[in-house]
Amino acid sequence: MTKIVVVDKFHGPSEKWGNIAGTKEIDCTQFLVDLSQTALTSRNTGIERVVRCIVSHLPDCIENNRLVRSLHLDGDFFALDDELQTAMKSLGEFEQRATQSYPVPLRKLLATVTKNRPFHKLQKVLLPAPSHLGIFKLPHSFLVYLAKQSRRRRGGEIAPNEKTILLLPDAYWTKMDVWPTVARYREHGCFVCTVVYDLIPISHPEFVGERRAEKFRKYIDCVIRNSDLIIAISDTVRQDISRYIQENYDENDTVCQRIASFQLGADVPAVSGTVRERTASLFVNRSAHSPYFVVGSFDPRKNHNHVLDAFELLWANGSNAQLCFAGRVGGLSENLVQRINAHPELGKRFHVFYDMNDAELQHAYKNCSGVILASTVEGFGLPIVESLWHGTKTFVSDIPIHREVGGNNCTFFPLNDPQILSSAIRDWESVKDSSESKTPIQPVSWAESARQLHSICMKAYNESRV
Repeated sequence: MTKIVVVDKFHGPSEKWGNIAGTKEIDCTQFLVDLSQTALTSRNTGIERVVRCIVSHLPDCIENNRLVRSLHLDGDFFALDDELQTAMKSLGEFEQRATQSYPVPLRKLLATVTKNRPFHKLQKVLLPAPSHLGIFKLPHSFLVYLAKQSRRRRGGEIAPNEKTILLLPDAYWTKMDVWPTVARYREHGCFVCTVVYDLIPISHPEFVGERRAEKFRKYIDCVIRNSDLIIAISDTVRQDISRYIQENYDENDTVCQRIASFQLGADVPAVSGTVRERTASLFVNRSAHSPYFVVGSFDPRKNHNHVLDAFELLWANGSNAQLCFAGRVGGLSENLVQRINAHPELGKRFHVFYDMNDAELQHAYKNCSGVILASTVEGFGLPIVESLWHGTKTFVSDIPIHREVGGNNCTFFPLNDPQILSSAIRDWESVKDSSESKTPIQPVSWAESARQLHSICMKAYNESRV
């Protein structure tokens, strides 16, 4: 039987991330982490990035390799064995480059036809952006189904018991079939810890649409009713969840009352991969013409339009400042994509990447003139931390979570007037060449983030067994 020791204190950058009090040995046979969503995709941004980074460091927190990576299949959790992981990696690569299966002449023909109305909407179907599937969704789904069934036939489902902590760090609002299984495992003694990233679809339904907002409400209800511990990715989100439970569950003692938070990490190690010539030539050692960098999916809440408005004001006044967007096309980003594609500065002073890899991302962070994050609402704002890690000038919208994450290290701007951001960029342009590089801010590492998460789970598990 494995013994796991709860550390007595987390020595982090701020006490608001919590002290892990009390040192006590407890027996726990396994720490079961579900990867049902992340394992099936090649995406490495947002939630998927967090999940991959956390899980890669959890083994260092758990003795004797008792961490079990799992996948939910037809009412049970199964360990992610080598065969399934190989299949998922192959399917992820297919998802990333699905259109490469077209012959080159056909791909060029489709690109020519779909760039103009009335065929523009066909582009998402016939030529989906990286990490989207479009017309390839059906064959991809069939191959995923075959891989899952092959894993089930090999057997070995994980039996629930009171010596198991079940950690749910993934995105569970897209597929809700996991919750009856979670409820059953919990009834058999599993201690369920669920990570929540934000309540944006509830607080700001205009950014997701009412149908998705309603689906998200059902997901949050499942989280609250089926978790022993809810773990938020920031103190701001923790407060949001506490307030939501108080306002909607009338002191119902059958719902989860344990709510904690931990801090996301931001290791930026040297990564392998190719930096394309286009990226390398665009971002050159924070030179005078190196672009300002905006990282994030092209969703309305990320507020790319505000940044573009600010730069149009700069360009109208003769500035040569360049701008670069890098991110994945979101579900409600059609108007933004159309604006980008029709922009007269595209390819001149305005650049867009839909498929920037990790090596290129780090190259851009290191060599850009500044990073801009103009979100209306966020759960954390990881680009802030990654930018500060590189000692890069960082401009962020003035919202509570950005104040929590960025502290005194960022230039904040309001979202009611793009002229204010434009002026802040112009002021920085006038001094950046003579300004000394900022000292990189050492963030919480992903290893420390994983330790926080593990310790919080163990502390709550320990308290529940007293």
